Amino acid sequence: NQIITTACTIKNINDGGVLLIEDAHTSYMPHYNSQIKQSFINFSKKIIDDINFKNQANLGKFNFSLNEHVNSIQFFESIVVFFVDRKKTKMNAMVKNEGKDHNVEDLTWEGNSINIETFKKFLDKIPFFSFKKFMKKQANKTNIKYLKKYFK
Repeated sequence: NQIITTACTIKNINDGGVLLIEDAHTSYMPHYNSQIKQSFINFSKKIIDDINFKNQANLGKFNFSLNEHVNSIQFFESIVVFFVDRKKTKMNAMVKNEGKDHNVEDLTWEGNSINIETFKKFLDKIPFFSFKKFMKKQANKTNIKYLKKYFK
């Protein structure tokens, strides 16, 4: 089994080494997987989350983790490669740009024709209404609209 091989082998690979798993296409074949949710590809995607959630805020807490060993994963046709280097598995931290302004256009409210400040003043008068939650929901709707095309 590809998942068991990966889980048991990674900790024994020296820094700078790789684990290459072939035949990853079998994750999509019912003959090899009784449940697609527990396929090798989905396991590999979970490891990506595991690597990226390594931070002080503990965004992700997985029962099984490889983020102390794996610092990178590459996907190819029917192949997944895990790169092992414990020295590169660092804690993610916020980086603030205190340098040059690159004049990047903020599209957070793209498509929102409402005057936010006026709307906020109005909503603040309503008891038990959270403007922050409302705006987060609006931002999510806008993001979904723009991002939907990438997931079709």
